[in-house]
Amino acid sequence: MRILVLCMVLGLALAGCSDDDAQPEDCGNGVVDEGETCDGDCPTDCDDQEACTADVMSGSAATCDVLCANDPITVCQDNDGCCPDGCDGSTDLDCTAVCGNGVVEGTETCDGDCPTDCDDQDDCTEDVMTGSDSTCDVLCVSNGVSECTDSDGCCPAGCNANTDLDCDPFCGNGVAEPTEDCDGMDLRGVTVCSELESGTLGIPRCLNTCELASPADGCCPDDSWQIVTIDSAGLVGSHTSLALDSTGFGHISYYDEVGGNLKYASWDGSAWLIEAVDVAGIVGYYTSLALDGSDLPYISYRDGSNGTLKSGHWDGTAWTLESADGVGNVGSHTSLALDSTGLPHISYYDIDNGNLMYAYWDSSDWQVETVDATGDLGTHTSLALDSTDRPHISYYDETGGNLKYARWDGSAWVIQEVDVAGVVGTYTSLALDSVDRPHISYRDGSNGELKYATWDGTVWVIEQVDTAGNIGTHSSLALDAAGNAHISYRDVAAAELKYAYWDGSAWQTQAVDTVGDVGSYSSLVLDATGLPHISYYDLASGDLKYAVIACP
Repeated sequence: MRILVLCMVLGLALAGCSDDDAQPEDCGNGVVDEGETCDGDCPTDCDDQEACTADVMSGSAATCDVLCANDPITVCQDNDGCCPDGCDGSTDLDCTAVCGNGVVEGTETCDGDCPTDCDDQDDCTEDVMTGSDSTCDVLCVSNGVSECTDSDGCCPAGCNANTDLDCDPFCGNGVAEPTEDCDGMDLRGVTVCSELESGTLGIPRCLNTCELASPADGCCPDDSWQIVTIDSAGLVGSHTSLALDSTGFGHISYYDEVGGNLKYASWDGSAWLIEAVDVAGIVGYYTSLALDGSDLPYISYRDGSNGTLKSGHWDGTAWTLESADGVGNVGSHTSLALDSTGLPHISYYDIDNGNLMYAYWDSSDWQVETVDATGDLGTHTSLALDSTDRPHISYYDETGGNLKYARWDGSAWVIQEVDVAGVVGTYTSLALDSVDRPHISYRDGSNGELKYATWDGTVWVIEQVDTAGNIGTHSSLALDAAGNAHISYRDVAAAELKYAYWDGSAWQTQAVDTVGDVGSYSSLVLDATGLPHISYYDLASGDLKYAVIACP
């Protein structure tokens, strides 16, 4: 009986110690029994070395139930080494491009739709086909035609009707072409008026219609000036600034005193086009104009109603007008220049603080800084940028009565007194020569003279240009290709517009316009041939006027 009870207790004890997760009774005997998948030989890695299967292991060697599942990959997925059925190089980077499957893959440029003709229907391109349909790598390359070639249907840039029969004559490009008698300074070899009519003296000139002026129309003596009135609608033409575009046509910004507006005039080859640029308040004093690489104008000027410095830009469709400096009472005596990327830089006067200021557009916003604050100074500014786009500024020191000059050396403003002999330095105009040395024209108020200063690399060299009377206001300076100076200015006593130039050995001066009360706000530019063009104000009639030397 005891034996029976003991057996029953032992049996219950063994039953209470059972574990469902324990190793099967026969696992490990080296024999794959029922319910086992392996025993002693269970795989440790299910990789079947096939990139296009997904290899999964389940179970374990401890329970003798290891299973490997190698399911085919059907999803197009980059960089898994597999290109499943239905995928191609456009949906799976692991697929090799197959030319002829109708899908553009890998390095293919076409597949089943390769072009057979690369002609873009533009006569001014040379169209070249590379590759082939059989390799699915056809490319069309269209290179611009640059050579002047007759009868190819194209007139490339830089060609004209004389060098390429496909070009139409264009009046205003400075080249006398078929059907034109002349164009600008190209007079087709005619040098004197006697070649047009026997016994006629003088030098011929070309009209805006590209016709040679006949003796009766103006075969002119040396140094004669052609003068035109551009705008006479009210009191217009003060604060002028002139620039010439790539075809030699004039562009002028100026002030309309009656309307209190900023105005702009441009020559289109046959007429002056005039428009009001800014009419919001009393605006347009102290204009300064420059043209960008596309001949589109930028203008700096003062908004008198708000006491701010403003900038205007024509983008080919509309004017963009904005405040460049709106802090305090600023923006008088502006001078504008564009850097090598076409961004505007402006020097100007801060009336409230009596400081010389400088603003520039950095592609996203206007940056403003004080250049000189040692006294009341900064009027009559003139700005130029050197070959590295660093600014140089001439200006007047009201406190000292001196001509001053500032330049940015890359880390700081370097400031110099140029002329301190008396009350000097109003109406400054600055230009830089081919080695970035400054040249400045200005007025000597103590003696009523026009003066000129140049930096020779060591010292300022100062000379008198014109001392005949009370002169030298509203000077404007330009340097020709040889570095010789040309200056327009006003003779106050005679109320005339005058012009001076250095001929290589001496200063030559002449009266340009002597009718009325003229010469204020003169702005001088030299054209591609070195001839002067001047915009200015006729105070007596209230007109904007323009003078160009009529003969070479």
